[in-house]
This record gives sequence, C-alpha cells and structure tokens, in this order.
Amino acid sequence: MKSDPEKTVVEIEGATFGYGRKKILSGVNLRIARGDFVGLVGPNGVGKTTLVRAILGTLRPMKGTLEYGGGAPPRFGYVPQRGHLDALYPLTTLDVVLMARLGRGVLKRFDAEDRARAGEALEHVGLTDRANTLYRDLSGGLKQRTLIARALASEPEALVLDEPTEGLDLLSGHAVLELVRDLQARHALTVILVSHALDEVAATVRSLILIESGGRMEVGLREEVLTEDHLSRLYGAPIRVGEALGRFVVIPANAERRP
Repeated sequence: MKSDPEKTVVEIEGATFGYGRKKILSGVNLRIARGDFVGLVGPNGVGKTTLVRAILGTLRPMKGTLEYGGGAPPRFGYVPQRGHLDALYPLTTLDVVLMARLGRGVLKRFDAEDRARAGEALEHVGLTDRANTLYRDLSGGLKQRTLIARALASEPEALVLDEPTEGLDLLSGHAVLELVRDLQARHALTVILVSHALDEVAATVRSLILIESGGRMEVGLREEVLTEDHLSRLYGAPIRVGEALGRFVVIPANAERRP
C-alpha cells in the first residue's frame, strides 16, 4: 500500500543502487515524510553518499522503485562539506549565498528578488553583519552557516546536509546542529543530516537511517533504531546506549570498565 503522496518526500521500495555493474546498496526500503528530521548515519564507505545521490535524483535505481510525493522531486537545498568550495576565490559571504540563485543561467545578473532572498537567508543563520566579509576569512563554524544560508536562498522544501560538523570544534559543531534544528522547526523543512558522528545525530534528529557494513539498513524512529543490538552489529563490538541530561549517549561497552 502506497503512502499518501502529499505527506511523502520520497519513497523507495526494493531498490538496488550502484555504479555500472557494481552494487553498493541492495533491498533498500524507506520512506521520508514531509517535515521529518532524518539522520543518515554509518561508517565511511558503506553507501551513505550513494543513498544521498539517489534521494536527490542524480542516481537511478538499478532495480526497484524510487518515487517522489506529488510525482516530481521537491526543491532540495544541498549543503556540501566545506572543503568543496575553494576558499582561495575572493568571494564575500553574500557572493557565496547568491550562488544559489544562479539556477541554470551561469551568467545571470542577480535582481532585487535574488538579493532579498539571499539577505533573508543570511538573517536566518545570523550572518547579516558578515555579508561583505570574505568567505575565506570566516571561521569554520561561520563558513558552515554560510553554506546553510546558500541552501536556504534556493527556497528549498527539503534540506540535505553532508557532514555539517566535520572539522569543527565541540562548541561550533553544537551551534551548527542547534541552528539546523531551529530552522527545521521554524520553517517546517524536511531535513536529511548525513554524518558518521552517531552521538551528535542521536541528540538532534527524529528519525534514523542507519547503514551497516555490508549495506544492511535499519530505518525508523530514533529510539527504535538506536538499540544496543543494532549498534553492536554495525560496529562489530559491544555498544551501550543510554541517556544523560536528556540526550542519547552511545559508547563502547569496554569504555565502562576503564579506570
């Protein structure tokens, strides 16, 4: 039975994804609901990027089906890792955000509407006063906010973030995740947060797509997926799951015995 398309961003059934004849993920079954906050988590090399490409519509299934609610892909705002933007170019923060308004016309001139949307996006991430600062002079955390603003300037229905806390210190990473959580709540965005940092994601998202070694997947609400059995199988070692200060805590079982 198909889900209500008005409440669904994407639904994948019995799908296999890969490149050429090489299969990366098989038997993929998942549904992402509109307005959900989803964490896509797993070790490096298990297929997270492959699944993201499939969700974004740039990789078609080799087998099975992938359908979007309403029949067409939603407007995705994609936030890449910071290293994907060459910081050597003398671009201001505003310049970077305006990139989202280029659309298909690389030589397009930005109009008042484009600048208004870019200004709103900068305001949403708290960077209005940094609009004319060179992107390369920003701290890591502010660069990440700039890339989030760029995605917002495209007026997305769904936001996909690739390792948004990678390379950030503890406080900067926490601030970025709090920003994303606030944006998701205030604008009813569908958010897909890709990360290998399970402890960070567990404290932030509502639902989880957990990809294990070998491509096995667990999909469901956070508390359903974050079980000791699932995580111990994923990491090949005993894992304990608990709660402290209202947050999920995930640690290796042998860490409990250290002096």
